[in-house]
Amino acid sequence: MAAAVSATSDIIGSFQIVISNATINDAQAIKLHGLLVDKGYTVFQQQTGRFAKDSPDWKREWYPNAQAATLIVCLLSLKYITSEACATEFRVAEAKKKLMVVCLDPADIGSFKSAVDAIDTKAIPSASGPAMFVSAGGQLTASDGGLEVVAAEVAKVMQNRGITPKNATASTPGDGGGGSVAMAFLEPLNLSKYAPAFDEQGVDSLGMLEGMSIDEYMNDLGMTRMHANKLKREVDKIGDRPAGSVGVGRLDGVSNSWAWWTGQTKTSAQAPPSPAPPASAVAAAAPTPAAPPPPAPAAGATADDRALMEWARQ
Repeated sequence: MAAAVSATSDIIGSFQIVISNATINDAQAIKLHGLLVDKGYTVFQQQTGRFAKDSPDWKREWYPNAQAATLIVCLLSLKYITSEACATEFRVAEAKKKLMVVCLDPADIGSFKSAVDAIDTKAIPSASGPAMFVSAGGQLTASDGGLEVVAAEVAKVMQNRGITPKNATASTPGDGGGGSVAMAFLEPLNLSKYAPAFDEQGVDSLGMLEGMSIDEYMNDLGMTRMHANKLKREVDKIGDRPAGSVGVGRLDGVSNSWAWWTGQTKTSAQAPPSPAPPASAVAAAAPTPAAPPPPAPAAGATADDRALMEWARQ
């Protein structure tokens, strides 16, 4: 028993995200827990792990984790709002500015607001806090699109707060590991569903995509044309310049792509010889030959003829 207590104490306060939910909604909370863990976050939900949901030490277990977490996700249902214990957790999340509210039951925001407005807070005073938040226009996340969408929204909030998943480890492409290298640059573009294909092909940076066409994105990485267009614009805009590169432009009239890849400053002496221009370019650049002078006036030409010839020479 002592060993079990020690193990429990070791993990208390180590979670990035805490889920607050009514017991009746444990199934949904556990599913959301799993989705967030799959994204690499450490998540506390009282029904999972070593913690008993209805233990007498409820406050002693939940509060330290809430104190240390970055985000407290409250899964609101009518049972949640009318539960004194859940309302207490809600107040803690709100007071610590860690609150994220998900409409769980009803799942869409309109129906949820209507249901909350119908609660008799005079009869259930503890419901006043969550009900006021909803009625006052607090930020709500609907769950009618599925808990996968909710998990993606939670991940966005964490990203906006500058928090990366604790367990996001880079996996070797194709090894089936728990992390994704490609996810780091695909998720901000809402293209994370392509991460397995990118990892399988060994694409670990946007720079590896330079020079590829949209059709190649589609054929090699299984992207739709719309998503391939979106990624191509990002690659063209950002690129993946090597550290110490001097940038793009021209130096001494020669393209500085050599300096781009070596990171060195190019001078006229260092610059590699430029390739010979095509014949058409040489012809276009050659000066136009001067027109031949008009012929000399023939013998017997009049004074007017001679004047006209002289004018033509000028």
